[in-house]
Amino acid sequence: MKEDPPSVPTSLIELSTQVILHKFNSPAWLKHIQKANAALDVLTPAKLAALGPGEAYATRPPAGR
Repeated sequence: MKEDPPSVPTSLIELSTQVILHKFNSPAWLKHIQKANAALDVLTPAKLAALGPGEAYATRPPAGR
């Protein structure tokens, strides 16, 4: 199984109750995930690349969704 975001359909990402992003350097990967989750629009490739060991960005849908 591939483990890169573009191999995951955006429709599946949209159904996720949590999205956790660790350090990666591909702007294309981030853009793919952002298509499915607008809450991640504030992230930039530079912010993800700057994450250290054990750090991640996490998001979940608003309560009541």
